Amino acid sequence: MSKKKIKKDDNSQQEEIPINLDEENLPQVDFNNIDSLMSFFTSQVSPPKKLIKTLGIDLSIGKVKLCLLTLEKEETFIGGGWSSLPVNFEYTSEKNYEYAQGLSIAIEAFLKHHNTETSEIKSIVFCTGGAYYMANSFAEGMRHSASIIKMIFPRQKVYFIRCDGQLIPIDEIFELEDSEASAFGCTNFLGTSIIAAKNFNEGLAIDMGTISTSIIPIINGQIDPVALNNPKGYMQHRYSTGKHIWYGVMHTSLIHITSQAKTRKSNYNLILRSCTTNTLCTILNIIDADIANVHVNDSSKITHLDLAYMNLAETIGLDINSISLDELDEIAKDIYYQMILKLSDNIRNILANMNYKSFDNLKVLAGGLGQDAFIIPALSNTGFSKEQIITVTEDKESNLWTATSVYGLAILALENIIGDKINVSIN
Repeated sequence: MSKKKIKKDDNSQQEEIPINLDEENLPQVDFNNIDSLMSFFTSQVSPPKKLIKTLGIDLSIGKVKLCLLTLEKEETFIGGGWSSLPVNFEYTSEKNYEYAQGLSIAIEAFLKHHNTETSEIKSIVFCTGGAYYMANSFAEGMRHSASIIKMIFPRQKVYFIRCDGQLIPIDEIFELEDSEASAFGCTNFLGTSIIAAKNFNEGLAIDMGTISTSIIPIINGQIDPVALNNPKGYMQHRYSTGKHIWYGVMHTSLIHITSQAKTRKSNYNLILRSCTTNTLCTILNIIDADIANVHVNDSSKITHLDLAYMNLAETIGLDINSISLDELDEIAKDIYYQMILKLSDNIRNILANMNYKSFDNLKVLAGGLGQDAFIIPALSNTGFSKEQIITVTEDKESNLWTATSVYGLAILALENIIGDKINVSIN
């Protein structure tokens, strides 16, 4: 597969997105040949009116992931791009954040990079990677987000995605009861799950980002049917069953993983105010800093190795003059392995409650920033073979695998416009 990037810098990353359409009378695209798409990306300054453009938005505190898909039926190709961009916000009170300007600036910059006006976007699907913590209640935060998105896209078809996969028109968001807001929280798992459900009938969709991990069953081609029965209670269900856990690549406090780390010499208790998983990633070099740092702000980025050692030493109540670097390496490895084992336990527990016919026939779509460093090792430890584990693309340099949540939403938005299902082949 050709490996090319459009742009990469400290604050954002723009990537080419290959996609297949297998429906009758729809474009046919070779998933393994993206050179022609690259020429389209870089040459079309004034896009023709026949283009259909859709947008997926995944908003979290302080950042937003965006994915643009562009369909030209007569020229039989799809193009697109994605970014993870910072969203500046201000504290307006103890529990309230104002991020209208920051989100507007991020979206405007993204669309400008792709030579796209807001008026060209035909459909938008919005989700949140959090649970609207930026306000006094989920309902208040959800309505505030809806008001900002409606201000940016006043005439477009805009939908908020509910935990059961239903697209709710933005105008209806303002009319929902407060108790219904939790059905729209932490819904970024759906993007990866949508792609998974297009590729297998039974298995799991696992997405690990900077803050959390979603482990979602795919049963009879449906995304976790439990959500269909009780959307308002699904968030609590995910928390209580381990389908949503606060294990992330960059932000998870090490004390949340374990209270103790072992080396050949000693056992060490972690202090409550411990460093986070980005320290493990730095010391163990298990993820490329250029890939990971795109998804976080400065304070959470993979740091210099010397600083990571200092932070880990402080986490066990010492400093770098009190313990050797070799022993700090052992501590980092021990905590990392404990995290992998706990991820594996969660996966086993979820599998135990799935009424699948044969383990060997299950498939797993691994996606998100933690795909290679955390998810795949945990799956291997659970007993999955390499043949059972699939990813969005083997072209790792595209880095689309780190943004499956928003990719799936953009596909859903495109399906909403063309009125047909899109077959995204990832095998």
